[in-house]
Amino acid sequence: MAKLNKEQMKHDPLAESIVELIGKAKPHWKKIAVYAGIIALVIIAASNWYSNKKNLPVEAGEMLASVQSPEALNEVVKKYPETFAASAALMQLGSYEAQRTNYGKAILYFQQLVNEHQKSFLVPAANLAMAKCYVAEKKYKEAENLLKRNLLYNRDHYAALSAQMELINVLNAMGQYDAALSEIQQLEQIAGKSFYATAYSGLKEKLMRITGVTTNLQQQAYENNSL
Repeated sequence: MAKLNKEQMKHDPLAESIVELIGKAKPHWKKIAVYAGIIALVIIAASNWYSNKKNLPVEAGEMLASVQSPEALNEVVKKYPETFAASAALMQLGSYEAQRTNYGKAILYFQQLVNEHQKSFLVPAANLAMAKCYVAEKKYKEAENLLKRNLLYNRDHYAALSAQMELINVLNAMGQYDAALSEIQQLEQIAGKSFYATAYSGLKEKLMRITGVTTNLQQQAYENNSL
């Protein structure tokens, strides 16, 4: 391959363009340096932010694992509000207050979880726990509304069967025996012969007697045999 001599390099269009560009930029090198510095700082800041955000869930999880008091759980919620650890901490706080029979305070924690962590898989459990708190306070109507609206309107979640069992208890406590019996029959269709369905066999018989279903079935059987 032939080598370019100095005379040819002088007339190289690319080389001439680069030299010309450098010549034009030279008077403005201070501004260019400032802009370059700003861009570098933005890149560094963005990198640090992304790195910190990526590490937040790990830090939050480690802090949650080490807490031993309600105050420390509240600190997790405040320090890492957008992490799963925050929703887990709220669930623990609500459960802690419920165990102490502070049902009103427990409901506030469960409701905070539902409101602030709508995509957390703990939401169904929080709603169910709220319903149980309402039942403990004998606020059956509030429990019924919450169960039907938040847990049984759409049953595509892990707490659906437990919610239906809770609703059966609520309806029975409210004296809505026909509705409670209907829920038991629906539970049997969904759960078959599992624990969920068989757990209410005794209550089912009781409700059938109360509502007259047993009498009606006996009468129907007698009429069929008489034909």
